[in-house]
Amino acid sequence: MKFDTVREDIHARYPELAELVDRQFPDDRRGQKAFKYALYLYLRKLPHLGSVDGWKHLTVVDESPTKLRAVGIMWILPSSKLPIDAEFRIEDGAIAYRILVGVDDERWRESPESWRWNAVDLYATERAEPSWNWDLPLQGFLEV
Repeated sequence: MKFDTVREDIHARYPELAELVDRQFPDDRRGQKAFKYALYLYLRKLPHLGSVDGWKHLTVVDESPTKLRAVGIMWILPSSKLPIDAEFRIEDGAIAYRILVGVDDERWRESPESWRWNAVDLYATERAEPSWNWDLPLQGFLEV
């Protein structure tokens, strides 16, 4: 089955998570808030990411029929709110992911919240390089 976007493809491959999103957002199942929640649920399924506990900030920076990239700040337990760069691509009929998570180091922790948001927004819009360190990328394929 062909879908218009990676977002719709992910939604269709996980009916149990799609049902949770649809129940949470019955009036706007495909809106930005619903997508933010859906992406959070999908990231929880990824191995080695740790315990994610919701988005503090999220921007979809690129979306096409074969790729979706979102950048934001997410609660990663037990650490703190960290920058995330999540990319999903359709490859050979499967959905590949590449996730970058910021390092919870002294510079990030001691920076004011407004600096963090601004730095992530500048990075998301490609107006600046990241002002933090990335951990090793997490890569693989979403399991159905």
